[in-house]
Amino acid sequence: MFYRIVFSRLLNNLTLREFHHSMKNLRRILVIQYMALLLLAANTHAINFPEPNPPTETKKGDDASFQREKLQGVGKENVSQIEWVYHKTEDNQHPNGMEQQQLWLVNRARMNPAAEGEWLATESHGDVAEGREYFKVDIVKLKQEFAAISPMPPAAFDRRLYEAAKAHSEDLIGRDAQDHKQQFDRVDAAGFSWMSLGGVVFSYSKTGLHAHAGFNIDWGSEPDGMQTGRGHRVALMSDGEEYFNVGIASLAESDEATDVGPFVTTGNYAKANESSDDHYNAFIVGTVWQDRNSNGYYDEGEGYGGVRVEPDSGTYFAITSDSGGYAIPITQKGVAAISFSGGSLPNSGNLGVELGSKSLLVDFVINKNNPGDVGNSDTRDVSANPGGLPWLMLLLTE
Repeated sequence: MFYRIVFSRLLNNLTLREFHHSMKNLRRILVIQYMALLLLAANTHAINFPEPNPPTETKKGDDASFQREKLQGVGKENVSQIEWVYHKTEDNQHPNGMEQQQLWLVNRARMNPAAEGEWLATESHGDVAEGREYFKVDIVKLKQEFAAISPMPPAAFDRRLYEAAKAHSEDLIGRDAQDHKQQFDRVDAAGFSWMSLGGVVFSYSKTGLHAHAGFNIDWGSEPDGMQTGRGHRVALMSDGEEYFNVGIASLAESDEATDVGPFVTTGNYAKANESSDDHYNAFIVGTVWQDRNSNGYYDEGEGYGGVRVEPDSGTYFAITSDSGGYAIPITQKGVAAISFSGGSLPNSGNLGVELGSKSLLVDFVINKNNPGDVGNSDTRDVSANPGGLPWLMLLLTE
């Protein structure tokens, strides 16, 4: 009706030349309005949040006695001779760079929750700031909440949890959905025996950094910009839980016919049932990497694959995945020397650590300015980590 009125007035009141000029202006206005609608739709799709109400489940019973039986006393009777393979897929491709970045960020956050809160509140990178600003996150509350979280041991990547996460992400892509339907059933089907389990899903993640920020800020449409219960943050930070194993799968999805993507991310966080074979809750965990862009955290392409990581006590050693990550079950308490060698490392190195009943985060970082020289170990102690949890880093320095 609007256009009929316009045409009528134009025909009755305007000359032919004026009519053509008016129509050109009208077309320009319509084109601008159309482009504005497309831009609004694109931005609405780009700013999304993880699936609310992430599930958790805990089984009755206590497997602590099995952990005590597995963990032997001080001594070096056992020499590392069995390769632990569950920290990566058989083809060494997973965790890939995006998944390893999420794991690295989670474990850094667990070491110092207060610093994580400050970083999430102030980081200017678009993958963090965009969602934080769009949902109008209460920055003061965000920092206060993280300051109240206790430090926790790092999580070790487990390929069984990964396979379950991958199967769930594939299902979400197939259904063009974001939900938790049968997520825990897939963990059981993958053969991981668990005592407690938490799941997270973000079908609209852009990068590893974006997924981590979405989960740990836990942004959403609530008045304070954060989801009720902070369930995603609880899983990542193991806040009030005991999640020492994790599988993260970020699958690319670029089909224009679907709404999900560009990456569909599923995470399974778990406490293992140590009465089952090949299930542990205490690990030496870390990444062999180089901070090539000097931004202070791990990015895709910065890991060193094929590196042999071997304690001089205990049962296991590990070979890093292509993205540089590793995990080794702790089976022997006491002082141990961990060697890093092989792969594309410019030089081997050794680091002395104290192994106990909790997981230990040990990164091996190569100095990009002079990667061939081995320096002293850098111990991150209580001053760096308020809870006194260990974080050791061997740095190849000038």
